[in-house]
Amino acid sequence: EQRDYQSKILKRLEDHKQRAAKLPVKDYAEMEEVVRNEVPVLQREILLRAADEGTELIAYALGKNEKLRQRLTAEKDPIRAAFLLGQISQKVKLAPKPKTAPKPEPEVKGGAGNAVTDDFSKRFPGAIIE
Repeated sequence: EQRDYQSKILKRLEDHKQRAAKLPVKDYAEMEEVVRNEVPVLQREILLRAADEGTELIAYALGKNEKLRQRLTAEKDPIRAAFLLGQISQKVKLAPKPKTAPKPEPEVKGGAGNAVTDDFSKRFPGAIIE
C-alpha cells in the first residue's frame, strides 16, 4: 500500500512537471523555486496530493503573489490549507494571450469617376462644373 501511494505521488509530480513545461511563461522555474523555498513541505504536499490538475497554475500564482504565499504558509491546519488551496485553484488561470490585431481593411481608391462628369468633360473639354 505504501508503494502504491508513493507511485501515485510520483505520477502526480511527473504530470505536474509536464504541465508546467507547457505553460507559456518564461519565469515558471523561478516562481516554483520561490514556492519550494518559502512554502512549508506540508502545504506543498497538500497541493500535490489534493489538486488533480492545475497544480502548476497554483504554484505559479503562489510564486508571483507574496501575500497569497504568506497566507498559505501561515495556515498550519492541513484541512484549512487544503481549503485555501482549493480557493486559489478556482481563481487562477493564465491571462489570455493578446490577440494580434486584425489586418486593416484595404484602402479603397477611386478611379472609376462619375459617369456624368466624364461625359461632360468629353463634350466640353476645359469646362468646369461649379
